[in-house]
Parts: sequence; C-alpha cells; structure tokens
Amino acid sequence: FKVARSQASQIPTVADKLVDCLHTEYQRATGLNFHENSITNDMTFYHSFGELDPNTPAAIIETGFLRLDYEMIVKQPELPAEGITNGILCFLKTQL
Repeated sequence: FKVARSQASQIPTVADKLVDCLHTEYQRATGLNFHENSITNDMTFYHSFGELDPNTPAAIIETGFLRLDYEMIVKQPELPAEGITNGILCFLKTQL
C-alpha cells in the first residue's frame, strides 16, 4: 500500500501527521507492506488535491495491489476500512 500527502500543502507538518497515522493504522489492520519507494508525482500532485484549500490536511492512499492483495481487498474489505478509519481517528486525536 502507499500513502502520500499533497506537495502543495501549506501545512506539511500537519499533513505529514495524517500520513503517519494512516500508514501506521493501515499497516496494523491489514498486515500489508508499505511501498514508499513507489510513490510517484501522480500521487503527491494528485489532481483532486487542487480542489482543496491548501490549508486542509489531505492524503491519498492506494490500498494495495489487486494482483498481490486481491484476497484481502476483495474478500476482507473490512480490514482496509478499519485501517483507514483508525488512521483518521488517530489523526483527529492529535489535533485536539
């Protein structure tokens, strides 16, 4: 799986915390490996980031690879959902 923030973020420290929480919690829930070396400009400059205020923390997550992670992604969708949910909750707790 991969997680990245917008390179255009005006609050990179906050956005990095969102990425860290998503990374940690997604890996914990799914057991998948993080593929940091395959994060591309297509992710960090994802077109939808341009629709957000640059002061909004944002991240993109690729939940796995269908060829490698099909069984989990398709047959156990509650695991990716749990990881993403817990990642967001983790982030929100850091903002209190």
